[in-house]
Amino acid sequence: MIFFHNHAVNPTSPLTRVLILSCFLVGCATVEIPVQEYTLARSALEFAEINDSERLAPLPFQQAQQLYQRGVQMYEKRDYDEARRYFTRSRKLAEKAETTSRIKKAKSGEVL
Repeated sequence: MIFFHNHAVNPTSPLTRVLILSCFLVGCATVEIPVQEYTLARSALEFAEINDSERLAPLPFQQAQQLYQRGVQMYEKRDYDEARRYFTRSRKLAEKAETTSRIKKAKSGEVL
């Protein structure tokens, strides 16, 4: 017998097993894998690269790349909350780099 709050609990009873399994499943269900954030960050970096952000907006582009790589590392370690934060920051910087590149191209008369 196991005692929980001064009550005897039989660890082999069906009710105890259901409760333990339910707690386990609820705990597993709360993990949200940031697949969308991963994909959006990667796409934003690709569009920034297509728009020549490495040359026209190097600082935000490089920062976006670094944050993305850090996000991938966290993703591989299954630290999904941290990965989500890195991917979101990376996407925002990549979008900034792309926008800056487009504006610079438009001002200089380059073809978009």
